[in-house]
Amino acid sequence: MDGTFRFMKKPVLVWLAMILLGLTLLPLTAYSASGSVKVYFNGKPLQFEDAEPVIKNGRTLVPFRKIFETLGYEVTWDERNRIAIGEKEGFMIQLPIDGTIAAVGGESVELDVPAQIVKGRTLVPLRFVSENSGYEVSYLKVKEVAMIGISDGTTANPIPLAEMPYFVTGRVVNERGEPVPNVDLYADNQLLYNSNLYGTTDEYGYYAIELPMLATTWHMSATFAADYNGKSYGVNVTPVDDKPFAGNTGAVRNFVLGSVTGELYLYLADYSHPDDPALPPPDPNDVVITLSPVGPLLDGSEGETIVKRGSNFPGGFGIPDVPIGRYEVTAHYMPLGENPVPMDVRIRNRGDYEPSAIFDFESLTDTIHQIEIEAKLR
Repeated sequence: MDGTFRFMKKPVLVWLAMILLGLTLLPLTAYSASGSVKVYFNGKPLQFEDAEPVIKNGRTLVPFRKIFETLGYEVTWDERNRIAIGEKEGFMIQLPIDGTIAAVGGESVELDVPAQIVKGRTLVPLRFVSENSGYEVSYLKVKEVAMIGISDGTTANPIPLAEMPYFVTGRVVNERGEPVPNVDLYADNQLLYNSNLYGTTDEYGYYAIELPMLATTWHMSATFAADYNGKSYGVNVTPVDDKPFAGNTGAVRNFVLGSVTGELYLYLADYSHPDDPALPPPDPNDVVITLSPVGPLLDGSEGETIVKRGSNFPGGFGIPDVPIGRYEVTAHYMPLGENPVPMDVRIRNRGDYEPSAIFDFESLTDTIHQIEIEAKLR
């Protein structure tokens, strides 16, 4: 027995050592500071020398001098009344210690979490100070690490993301660089069928998906549907980097939401000239189409009136790349050098011809939207 014990002891110890080594190599080591907070200003990390940020009741508190000075304030401390004060160009923020009412520009504002003294250091609510100073605040939590970005709008990446083992993170923005919430993200397992993972972007456009510890590669895709006037319009979401990646390295995969446009197809109902059959029939190239927005467009903008001649494009004749919205359409027959002649219009094969028609785009597929208009001379 004694010899057998000595024979087994060494492999057992080696095995245990390998397990412990393996545990130390798990991706959780990237978050050794459990519950840590990382703060960035315009994409660059802020270093807090005198005290670390803390999260209390869902609110991030940071050293008041560092955050005020980063945002361009002169800092003073009212010892008698225990008030942290920041002043910039005549604008002042006053935060009383343990008080629930702050003074912002001379007006009283209620606080969710008051300024307070923790371990001898004065901490103030980061979001409250930043947003009341005109800055945007973004937030992303990955495992136990809370990442907070403060931005004046000049940086495309308020929270700089980096590869993390067994995580894929990223951000979705529109073509103007604005964050897009509620975009659906899919991590496609390239090894196992029907074992994909799902995530969605938050209000800041960020997402994070934790990957299982499998020896496989992944590929990211995204979909988005926007609701407008009771209809749903799918939008193309294009990856910035479309390459697959290994789970043990993780990846950052960002996406850009394309503009939401549709195509207007024009058809002429006149196969001969209404005034004289001997004359050539109306030429669609001589039709000028006017599209006037009825209310805001799908993207929330007021839109602009579109006045164009129809033209050939892949798929048909009319006007391509019209921003999705509700429009009133009119048409005029206007051969070059002649006065415009009003035409009657209708949605193709629907109802009577009228001087104008109001339409919403219809979806042919998830991301292809169109409307067909018929026009005729009066």
